[in-house]
Amino acid sequence: MAGILTTINKLTNPKKRSEVAATQFDCLNKKAALILFAAAEAVLGEGFLGKAPKFIETVDDYLNYQRPAQRDQFLQALFFLETTIPPLMLVGSLKHYSHLSIEDRRKILEKLR
Repeated sequence: MAGILTTINKLTNPKKRSEVAATQFDCLNKKAALILFAAAEAVLGEGFLGKAPKFIETVDDYLNYQRPAQRDQFLQALFFLETTIPPLMLVGSLKHYSHLSIEDRRKILEKLR
């Protein structure tokens, strides 16, 4: 499982966002935090950090209390969302999830429900 997670982590290339703090995370790495930011932005809208400024840190803290297997599954799902889902859901798109417009991200999340 760790090998798959490492390989997927190398393939991801999330869009850099200045809003994501470069603090040290316990469970999330910088890439996972950027992907999580993109997913939260699609669900909650732009500027959601104004309403929940510690969102990424709170998720990291929550993951810290989870079992290692559950933590790995969550991170693997984030990386899978970043690299695999957009090309399958948006025909002709080779962009990573975090590089899509907020509207396209919302469409993908709606289809996944």
